[in-house]
Amino acid sequence: MSSEESAPWSGSGDQGSTPRWEALDPQVDSQRSGAAPPGGRVPGEKDPGAKARVADRAVPWRRVILLAALAPLAQGLFYLARAFPSVTERFYARGFYPRLAALEARLQVPGPFSLAEGVLLLAGLWVLWSLLRAGREILSGRRGLGNALLRGAAFCAAVAGVLVALFQLTFGLNHARQPLAKLLGLEVSPLTPSDLAELTSALGDAAALQREASRAGDGSGSDAELRLAWRRAGERYPFLAGPWVRARGALASPWLTRAGLAGIYFPFTGEPHVNTQVPPFALAYTEAHEQAHQRGIAREDEAGFAAWLVCQLSPDPAVRYSGSLLALSYALVALQQASPRLFRKRYQALPDAVRGDLEELWSFWIKGRTTLSKVAGQSNDLFLRSQGQRGGVKSYGRMLDLLQAWRLTRGCLALLGDSPLQDF
Repeated sequence: MSSEESAPWSGSGDQGSTPRWEALDPQVDSQRSGAAPPGGRVPGEKDPGAKARVADRAVPWRRVILLAALAPLAQGLFYLARAFPSVTERFYARGFYPRLAALEARLQVPGPFSLAEGVLLLAGLWVLWSLLRAGREILSGRRGLGNALLRGAAFCAAVAGVLVALFQLTFGLNHARQPLAKLLGLEVSPLTPSDLAELTSALGDAAALQREASRAGDGSGSDAELRLAWRRAGERYPFLAGPWVRARGALASPWLTRAGLAGIYFPFTGEPHVNTQVPPFALAYTEAHEQAHQRGIAREDEAGFAAWLVCQLSPDPAVRYSGSLLALSYALVALQQASPRLFRKRYQALPDAVRGDLEELWSFWIKGRTTLSKVAGQSNDLFLRSQGQRGGVKSYGRMLDLLQAWRLTRGCLALLGDSPLQDF
């Protein structure tokens, strides 16, 4: 190729001439003429086949950050309240919270389900509808997956912040109030195996007598009898006073069984719920336990003790038996771990009827063990520890320390027959 000859993709010797490769390109030719290339479109013109992502939304970061920040602020308030339990007791536990509980009690609605269940149902339906809408927009190409995930994460962070703040204000700060032992004037100390054996024996004697006096071991009782027991407790111990709120049978009781829960308290509406599938002799104690939360007794061991105490103040021996039997169950489990020999001795000394009820109770929970119950137990353990209950789920059994202190101080663990109420 000579020096004067040009390649077809290069310009000719004349600097003002058109490069040959441009002359061969219909796209370039169309740009000059303004006409669309064959089968194409004018440059700059939007492709009518392309779908714009019109559903993408910007994340309101300022609002999200402000709402999400409520969580650490509320938790910081909790730690501050825990540092001053006497102040928390006076201004929150006996000041603000009783007024809030009274308001929540007036908002209770009659019907087959509680206000809490209605709120959760509507929230679940809204979340499901939002997920379906976002999925449809993503599949249609109108919304990017990244945008949907980002907004979803931001929304969850904001909601979490609001819920944590509401929880602490409506109930959680009760975890920072003065210990129940101090309010009752009890000296609590760790239990030795011999202490556990003595406590188990005393509870077994009380349960045996109460079961014999009850209606064939049915400890379900009635709302009227439990309501009277709470009134007696409130008159004797003002920190247990409060509005009566009936514990509702949870519509999700089968799921509570799978989660290993006998009851649940919903703090945002102030409603206690019980698992209706538990054996009937466990219902009264379970209801009283959740009602103790509703009256501001937040720690699990203290709520368990308050439930036992209220059951003993009932005029119905079946309700008393429910409290004694559940306390006996906790004691036997603790004794088995501390001394299997003493456990066998105390367990065999129980009447056949009481042993039968215990075996029915334990069998119920063993059959209900699932993966969900393990996850729920671990979640509950983390939650309790975050609220200052160092033992986590083990704190349920620490009611035994309070029971032993009560037994040593008061000298009795049950109201039998016409026992005077001043013993309690």
